[in-house]
Amino acid sequence: MRTSGTTLSPEERQRRLVKASRDYMHGRISAQELQEIEDQYGVDYAAAAMDIARRSSWSLRDLWSVLVGRRRKVAP
Repeated sequence: MRTSGTTLSPEERQRRLVKASRDYMHGRISAQELQEIEDQYGVDYAAAAMDIARRSSWSLRDLWSVLVGRRRKVAP
């Protein structure tokens, strides 16, 4: 059962977005699944990128280009 993004705290929505972004980068979920999660919870790429870069070996510039570049390709 899916939980509506509006019933969650901003921190919980952000935590779920960061986890989904990490799962996508590691090949655990597809681009379509990531898009569905983003649509459900909203997207804050700056916060997600900062959090992932802080916790990983990716540079912020590389991570940001992956996140923004993928979004541009998926969006209609």
